[in-house]
Amino acid sequence: MAATWILHDNGTYDLCFGPIMLAHCYPSFDCEPVRPVEVSVSRTPDGGQVVYRLASGALVLELGQDTNGPMVEARLRGVTKAPHWVYPLAGARVSGVRRWFKQGLGFAGPSGLLEIPSGRAAWSLDSYMVTGFTAASGQTVAIGALRHGDFTQRSTLYNRQRRRGLVDRHIDTDEVLFEAGFATECVSAAGDEFPLPSLHIVAGDTPFATMHHLARLIAEAAGVRLRHPPRYHYCSWYEYEKNFSLERLREMLEGLRKLKQPAGFQTIQIDDGYCTRGDWLTPNELWPGGLETAFKLIREHGYEPGIWVGPFMVSSESELFRKHPDWVVHGHNGEPLEEWGHKGEFALDTSNPDAFEYLRTVFRTLRSWGATVYKTDFLDWGLKDSLTVRRHTPGRTSVQYYRDVLAMIRKEIGADSYWLACIAPFAPFVGFADGARVANDVGPRWGEGSVGNMLQESASDQYFNNVFWQNDNDVLYLRAAGEPRGAARDPALAPIMRSKLSQRELVSIALWNAILGGSINTSDRLHLMKPGRRALWRFLRPLAEPRTARLPYWGSSGDILVAVLEHAPGQAWAVLGLNPTRKALRKCCPMVELTGAASAWCFAWQPGKSRLLGKRDTVEFALGSHESALLYVSTAKQAPGPDLGLYGAPVPGGF
Repeated sequence: MAATWILHDNGTYDLCFGPIMLAHCYPSFDCEPVRPVEVSVSRTPDGGQVVYRLASGALVLELGQDTNGPMVEARLRGVTKAPHWVYPLAGARVSGVRRWFKQGLGFAGPSGLLEIPSGRAAWSLDSYMVTGFTAASGQTVAIGALRHGDFTQRSTLYNRQRRRGLVDRHIDTDEVLFEAGFATECVSAAGDEFPLPSLHIVAGDTPFATMHHLARLIAEAAGVRLRHPPRYHYCSWYEYEKNFSLERLREMLEGLRKLKQPAGFQTIQIDDGYCTRGDWLTPNELWPGGLETAFKLIREHGYEPGIWVGPFMVSSESELFRKHPDWVVHGHNGEPLEEWGHKGEFALDTSNPDAFEYLRTVFRTLRSWGATVYKTDFLDWGLKDSLTVRRHTPGRTSVQYYRDVLAMIRKEIGADSYWLACIAPFAPFVGFADGARVANDVGPRWGEGSVGNMLQESASDQYFNNVFWQNDNDVLYLRAAGEPRGAARDPALAPIMRSKLSQRELVSIALWNAILGGSINTSDRLHLMKPGRRALWRFLRPLAEPRTARLPYWGSSGDILVAVLEHAPGQAWAVLGLNPTRKALRKCCPMVELTGAASAWCFAWQPGKSRLLGKRDTVEFALGSHESALLYVSTAKQAPGPDLGLYGAPVPGGF
């Protein structure tokens, strides 16, 4: 789609992109239109420049194009202090759009390709880092900044209605409006010019490909390097929660050692509960000998040691808080700012040099003890708008303080360590994290806020999987309904909630989690699982190089989810259909949409087994509630080998 800028003499401008148009755009400060005393417009073949002279200083917009498409560059000139929010693009009247892509700030979204709302209600939807507009034809325009090192970038789509008639019976107009800009948080803008990141606009024929293209541009600008093979590991939390211990670690490692077929775990990761939050280097009585002893034991059994840390978390019961209450973030009333109200949890103020150095010591020490995998959690606590809190050292944006911490952690743990960001805003982490959780915790029952959120967010965020990092969808379960968590098997511990997942739900979660091509982890001890469950785990074992599933119907809602993982180009594929709803569903998928081939041989597939279904030009999924169906599809009439894994390579030792 060719793009056209139209600049008007009054300082407003239009962007035309095929059927999609953003009209009558103007800049705004803090959601109020900029009110210049004079406007100067100069035009070029690719766009032009608009200078808005203010009562003090000026705002300059450059509307142009680069090799990827249109771009908006904004800079303040002669302004001593930036506004709280600067929107180079505001008040745009949106037309030619059927759906809109909304990206959540981070973990748990909500994200997705949404129908433009209609009706009587007023609405407003925020999107962070990137957003997109899709026409009825599928043509898509994606908008976002490529650089996120200084400011939060937010876009908002909202409506404005006019009504007439008695009791507002008739809607006269229902305009859809759009704005995109940056939280500059009133930082100093002293100097000749204060530039903002450029807003880049790319176009494509389909929503997924367009969003994926923009994600790759962001990753390139951030210098992303995908250093690690896909993760395949054990996490202690969903088995023991805070009751994991050195004794139970030994028991699990011995159980794994006795398995005839190795579990294949890369990492054994110790989760929350080993210390009081904030006192990360002082383990409790469950860990005699300390974390160094635990890490050594894990390494001796052939696994990488992993550890959970909440870098910004400080408990009121910690020695850290008792000795240094001034190290936590304070409110404008001068009191420490509680994160969970009554729970006595505070956020570390890393603008305090002493607090920052303490955190450096934590990660440097953990690395010296042998940890090479780091799950950092509750990372949203560290990103606080600088105008809403009182910092030890003021004067910078929330993103700048935050990125200082991220850069320090990466330096201390080393490029060879694997870093998983959890409960994190996405944009600041691009270029630092090796993996990122994209959804809520997956509990041992099928709930809309857990499994439902995982399915929604993992699908919506697939466009940047293995582009920014490996997406992490949280754990998959190997225990089915009626089987207790590991802690419940131990009479010394109070029983923990039993699994409520049916066999079909367990398999659906596991297959979906794995086929997407991100990290794969569980909290179930394999040596206590039935052989069929261990076979399922081994079936999901990833390859050394990432493979990312394609979602041919990306953005559809209330429908069967379909993922396609290519094994051999143009020859063989794994195809998964999953029904996320509580009702039975059917979906017919032309083979050419799934694989590019007009027809192919289909096999019903599970670990070590397959059944020929015939040669098909259409795949029909007929699935009950929460049910899935896995197919092996081949252009040759060749069944998958009995030792073939989900990723298309033989699994050592089979199933």
